[in-house]
Amino acid sequence: MRGRRGRFRGRPPGESHHRRGPSGARLIERLDTDDDGMLSLEELEQAPGPFGARLAERFAAIDVDGDGLLTGEELRQDSKKRALR
Repeated sequence: MRGRRGRFRGRPPGESHHRRGPSGARLIERLDTDDDGMLSLEELEQAPGPFGARLAERFAAIDVDGDGLLTGEELRQDSKKRALR
């Protein structure tokens, strides 16, 4: 949403609604080393910084379809669940 002077109000597009970390799409963009658009447990374990390690710990719970890969939708759903707590 644009405010006066044409500037965006609120958070920039694509940024998470809470301050815990980047959105699912941005996280995939940063940590996806094989460029398949999804995150594997291996990619998370090798990721620098705290987000990869935290997601690796909760990988099985986030991977709803059990295919061994986290999609942007699975990350969004996990974020929503955690925000409601």
